[in-house]
Amino acid sequence: MIAAILVLCLALGLILRGPIQLAPLYIAMSLLTLLLFGLDKRLAIRRARRVPEVVMHGFEMAGGWPGAFLGIRLFRHKSRKTSYLIKTYCIVALHLGTLTAWYYWKQYM
Repeated sequence: MIAAILVLCLALGLILRGPIQLAPLYIAMSLLTLLLFGLDKRLAIRRARRVPEVVMHGFEMAGGWPGAFLGIRLFRHKSRKTSYLIKTYCIVALHLGTLTAWYYWKQYM
């Protein structure tokens, strides 16, 4: 849990120092992704048709990965599925790497 908080704080710092136009996108997509995790958890409990993982990863890739990170912890959903977590962490790394590269490029170029 502490690691998740640290990653979210790092991301928030990079987003606020980065292209400020991205902040509303990250916030909106994170809220949508968090709601999607809640919906999928509810469907899983009811044994109903679920939200496809490709859709959930699409929301994460579109900027909703902070919401996914919170959804995994808050709803305890997809927290044991290693293949899902690996893809999610790769998406997080891609976003953080891109934001970090942009930040340093703006500072030193």
